[in-house]
Amino acid sequence: MKLNFIEVELSVKLKKDIEYRELAEQLTNGLNHYFLINKEMMDLHKENKFKHYSLSQLSPIEKEKIYNKGKVYELVIRFMKKDILNDFYNALLIIENPVFSVVTRSFRVVRDEEKITFLETLTPAVVTLGKKYLDVHNMDLDLVKERIILNANKKYAELNGLEFNKYDFVKEIELLNQKSVVFKYKKGIIIGNKFKIKIKEDELSQKLAFTCLGTGLLEKNSLSFGYCRARGEKD
Repeated sequence: MKLNFIEVELSVKLKKDIEYRELAEQLTNGLNHYFLINKEMMDLHKENKFKHYSLSQLSPIEKEKIYNKGKVYELVIRFMKKDILNDFYNALLIIENPVFSVVTRSFRVVRDEEKITFLETLTPAVVTLGKKYLDVHNMDLDLVKERIILNANKKYAELNGLEFNKYDFVKEIELLNQKSVVFKYKKGIIIGNKFKIKIKEDELSQKLAFTCLGTGLLEKNSLSFGYCRARGEKD
């Protein structure tokens, strides 16, 4: 069984300055205008279940931590579940939002054809501990690995109509940051960290890694957390 996802690449022009700590909330606020145009998408966002899409943050990265009004940035959204894709894609050209304007849009199909040796988070990934978040002060890589395995297997099973089975597809895990990243969100905060994970070579491990690439690693992927890139042995 081959897997694939649709990658939508947008050029967006900001309507206001955005501080890095507010980026996840602002991007989500803007995109929700497109995701909430019909009942099916509204129901998806109200349900406490996997959304099966992930999004990047803006590039190029601003070293001064301020994304500038009037500047054009790239934003990428990946859809593993495609039943909301057409409505979302069409809405990009007919609906405005208060955060950014869509300048250009394009898409491509990404298939699970290349071996994944590593997954590396490009945006911080989130692990919740009750009402708190895992940060560098209480970091437990064994716990992170366990959460990655459970999360990926649940997403894979749900996407493919399979019964849930726990399958360990992670060889190693490495923390990439010395300081956790804090974002503002809904009068509170979200704390994330960046990870690099080495993937096993067997077929199911590769499919679970590809699922993480499409849906995002760990939690809160629809808020731009856990967005990954895949790397081969020589990358």
